[in-house]
Amino acid sequence: TLKLNRTVFSLSDLIQSFCANMQAVDRGEHEFRLFLEPDTRIYADVNRVEQIIQNLVNNSLKYGGKVIDLKAGRVQDMVRLEIIDYGEGIPKEKLPYIWTKYYRIKPYGKESGNAGVGLSIVKEIAEMHGIAYGVNSDVNQGARFWFDFPCEAL
Repeated sequence: TLKLNRTVFSLSDLIQSFCANMQAVDRGEHEFRLFLEPDTRIYADVNRVEQIIQNLVNNSLKYGGKVIDLKAGRVQDMVRLEIIDYGEGIPKEKLPYIWTKYYRIKPYGKESGNAGVGLSIVKEIAEMHGIAYGVNSDVNQGARFWFDFPCEAL
C-alpha cells in the first residue's frame, strides 16, 4: 500500500512547477491554462498530490482535446484542486465505475492503450488523505475532476 509523507506546501506552486515541466515535454501541442489563487497551502504528501495531477493530466492529454485547465483556489475552509478538459467526456452511466481498478472506457474509434489503473491510484491517494473528490462529466462535454484539501493557515 502507499505511504504518505505529509508536509505543508502551496498547491498553486506545485501546479505551476508541474505545468512548466509538462509544457517543455509537450512542445506546444496542448494549452495548459492555470487559474491559481495565492493562498493554497495544504498539509499533504506533495509527491502523491503530484501523482494525482500527473494521472489526470495524462488522461486529459489522451482524451481531452487541446486545452487543459488546472485550478487551485479556496472554497470556504478548503483548497480545491480542479483538472478540467474539453474533450470526449465520460458517459453518465460509466461514471460510477471509473475509479475501479482495471476499468477502462473504450473511446469511440480509438484503442486506449492503457491498463486502467490511473484513476484507481488517484482514488487511493485521495482516500488516504481523507479528502472529498469527484468528477463531473458527460459525453462530448469534457471532464472536471476535483479534490478538496483542508486549508493550512499561513
